[in-house]
Amino acid sequence: MFAFFMALGNLCGGVWADEPLGSQYLFPKYAQEVAVEYAKKADAVNASIELTPLYQGKVRAISCRWDDNSYSNMPVRELLDEYGVKATWYLNSNSIFYLNGSDYRPTAKGLLENGHSIGGHGYNHPYIGYTNRNRMFREMAEVRIEWESELDIGLNSYAFSFVNFKNVLEGPLNQQDIIRCLERAGFYHSATFKHFDDQQPSDLLLSIIMPPENQTFEDFKKAVDWAMSDPLLMERFLCVSHSMHAWYGTPAVHYGLDELRKRVEYLNSFQNNWQCNQNEYAAYRYQALHTTFEKRKRKGKKVTFSLDRPEVSYLNDDIPLTLELEGVSTEGIVSVTVEGQNYEVYESFDGRVLVDLPHGAGRAMPLRVGHIDNEGNVSDLAEAVSDADFPNTKALLSFDGKSLRLQFDASKNGSLSDVKIAYRLPLAWEEGLEIRDVAELDDGRFDLSWKPGLRVGANKYMGGKHYFVAQIDFKKDGAPSRLFATCSWEQSFSESYPRDHFLVVGPFDTRQLDIEGLGQAVGETGGRPPVEIVFKDGARRSWKLAGGSERVAADHFDPEIVPTSADWYLGGDPRGFILYSTVESSEQVDARLVCDIKSVKAIFLNGKKVNASSLDLKKGSNQLVIVHEHDQFDGSGEHAGAFLRLVSRKSGKRLDDVRYLRPSL
Repeated sequence: MFAFFMALGNLCGGVWADEPLGSQYLFPKYAQEVAVEYAKKADAVNASIELTPLYQGKVRAISCRWDDNSYSNMPVRELLDEYGVKATWYLNSNSIFYLNGSDYRPTAKGLLENGHSIGGHGYNHPYIGYTNRNRMFREMAEVRIEWESELDIGLNSYAFSFVNFKNVLEGPLNQQDIIRCLERAGFYHSATFKHFDDQQPSDLLLSIIMPPENQTFEDFKKAVDWAMSDPLLMERFLCVSHSMHAWYGTPAVHYGLDELRKRVEYLNSFQNNWQCNQNEYAAYRYQALHTTFEKRKRKGKKVTFSLDRPEVSYLNDDIPLTLELEGVSTEGIVSVTVEGQNYEVYESFDGRVLVDLPHGAGRAMPLRVGHIDNEGNVSDLAEAVSDADFPNTKALLSFDGKSLRLQFDASKNGSLSDVKIAYRLPLAWEEGLEIRDVAELDDGRFDLSWKPGLRVGANKYMGGKHYFVAQIDFKKDGAPSRLFATCSWEQSFSESYPRDHFLVVGPFDTRQLDIEGLGQAVGETGGRPPVEIVFKDGARRSWKLAGGSERVAADHFDPEIVPTSADWYLGGDPRGFILYSTVESSEQVDARLVCDIKSVKAIFLNGKKVNASSLDLKKGSNQLVIVHEHDQFDGSGEHAGAFLRLVSRKSGKRLDDVRYLRPSL
């Protein structure tokens, strides 16, 4: 959201790990037969095909990543149109706070003109690595559902707000779970810096982004030259992307649109590249990687090939697939036919014979997309409110703590066909993507129940507000349609997590806090701090419950993060806080505290000053007081809250049998 310096090291630093995180849910496929008639029998006998890595056999893909619901997006779109460059506009919710109540939907619709697309950027522009696992999933799924249903489009690409994709203090599992949430929500591509892949390689499709708008042209040129020539990047990152905010010509950045024009012209100077939006790139690459084919039969000069390619409704973009017909010239091909339709062959820039194959008949993106939410988790279909796109249809998804129930009534519309349901669930559940084929609905109704499996050891994943999604794809009078049904179900976190059990004082200027005097005070009471904190300048501050803010709700935070300012956007001074909780332990434990060490100015346990590497918990109640001053740049997740995890000093494992209790003063 806000400008920051992004070093070139984010682009080219790091090393590749050996084991990527594999996809858990491969898309369903369908069969498609391609009949190729050759001019010569010998060519038919030796016939072979290949899938080109990029559409129409191009060398690299070129696109753009532009973040946020900014009104400066439109002038940038108009400049890009002059050069035939396509972009994806990564948006937050239409209700995001920085819009101040203005309606971004007309602008978003205009951004789609001339082949551009919309991507997801988080519902609330979060520091996603600092949110709890259920909030992670909802930030992704909800922004996708909102813009698909508002604009009747498909989304498949996501860009991380604040370029945050990991809480370093929590470790690799945090980034792995973020990737898993993306996949469950329906996103399988991201436009990001290379270090995202360095830290956790995965099957997630990626576009590499170039230095953003606040970097110099020299840095941009250096990165482009590297990206367009490095063999490793040319294999992993086939798409090179402009980034990051369309702020050119605004007070937010000191460069005007002329600077963007210079960058566009430089990247466009590389030849034989595919100008695409990120959604097209993602859908094409997924098809190229997952489509399989075989030579089925030959009769004279005609050869039939069979393809198994991913379904459009999961790709969420209907970009055709390019086949190379090997070993022949264009004159050597009489025809290419699919389902009775002829497709023209052509010669690529390097002399290959290619043909573009659209998806099969009846397989297309939805013409209308709707959404019916059940935030209150009611179970009576009569209480469901119809979506404006489907006024005669009702759908209700509900959860009773064990089973999901999906009720659907389109009886006033008559029969429906090709009805498919994709349940999308957060990380606590084994089935992140569960596909059900209902097929035909003669009366337009169904009432289905399904019991998802709970993951073993899902303690941290259970707390928070679960967001369940049913994506219902169907055809009405032959027109492809989609309706989302969603519901919420809330669970409390275990008391072994600190988030909801601390009192805080702050923010304040830590130079005004007498830390030594605070230590004396807690020492005299066995660890309990004064009811009121008196500062050097005479100011007095009382304790309050650690909670949320207008911009970030308390229940959005990870359970191991104690909210302080509770605002991703705050920076600068004052940034000091005192945190206080009672820690109940069933036995004596040699512990240490995992935290942002440079932000912790003092720790007092049972009235004694200790360091984070050595906290000796006694059996029973322990009084824990922490002086915390956020030591991060503006807009950091560390400004919003303090990550705290008590672990065994011996094993390093989290102490899951302690209890944090909110003190009373």
